[in-house]
Amino acid sequence: MPSYKLTYFDTQGFAEVSRQLFILSDTPFESHERTGQSTPFGKMPVLEVDGKQLPQSFAIARYLARKFGYAGKTEWEEAWVDALGDQFKDYLNELLPFLRVAWGTATGDLEELRMSIGEPVKDKFFGILEKQAELFFLPFYL
Repeated sequence: MPSYKLTYFDTQGFAEVSRQLFILSDTPFESHERTGQSTPFGKMPVLEVDGKQLPQSFAIARYLARKFGYAGKTEWEEAWVDALGDQFKDYLNELLPFLRVAWGTATGDLEELRMSIGEPVKDKFFGILEKQAELFFLPFYL
């Protein structure tokens, strides 16, 4: 079995999907908070697999999803998993001004940002997910 080490910032952020994939698949991994180590692109998170580094959160998540059997069973399903991953990245990017204040890396009125950015972005994102879940999963239960 490969040896996995996931290095990330100490917060729920871009590495969260990868951490959840490890847990869902019951795959052991080392979890490390950001250190002074060099990374291929100078950013976090980074996944090490048997000592080889893979940067970029969504490349890591897609790699792990394929590896652990969560990337879809057909090419069409794989494309939709990628599309939903990209949608999640769009969500995080829209939410970033709020998150930076919540994480303490920027200043601002957290409650104001929650109401002006956090809530509308959350409602938009989850509305999209609910619609897609109905299209994909509801036919299987009828």
